[in-house]
Amino acid sequence: GNTPYIDYDIDAIPFYPASYNLPNMITVSSTLQDDTRDLGTNYGKNTVHIYAPGVDILCPFPTKKCDDDTCDTDPSAKHITRGYHLIEGTSIAAPFVTGVAALMLSVNPTLTTSQLKSLILESGDSIPALSNYCSTGKRLNAYNAVKAAAVYFEDFSSYSSLNDWKVFGGGNLS
Repeated sequence: GNTPYIDYDIDAIPFYPASYNLPNMITVSSTLQDDTRDLGTNYGKNTVHIYAPGVDILCPFPTKKCDDDTCDTDPSAKHITRGYHLIEGTSIAAPFVTGVAALMLSVNPTLTTSQLKSLILESGDSIPALSNYCSTGKRLNAYNAVKAAAVYFEDFSSYSSLNDWKVFGGGNLS
């Protein structure tokens, strides 16, 4: 949630692209280090899917801005040292979810976007304080998501014999 839509219920006041209801999209908001909701980002019990860390995340920052002494003009970035700032907001929380999706695909490249989304949302940590602010009431858990992806297999009930079953990574069960 960037200005002017900071701390809005995007169920009531849609904010795009976050408010699109697309099957392959995960809408993310950000938490503080103690898993409380970052009040500088939007929320929505029906629109936001999951929370991810989004405050005081160390990131590279354009060194030219540091050299020009203009790096402190961005209110969402705290200067740490030349070329590095602490960043906050959904713009830094969302990449955590994208990175977890990439890690999941690295252990199981057969996952569909629907499966990725479901596993990410189901494997998060339930945070009671977030339950009224997103559909899952959860914060991203990278370990759980990657572990779930590694053991996830499709429904094999339609296969007629063991010869039809494929083992992840190649081969079959016979």
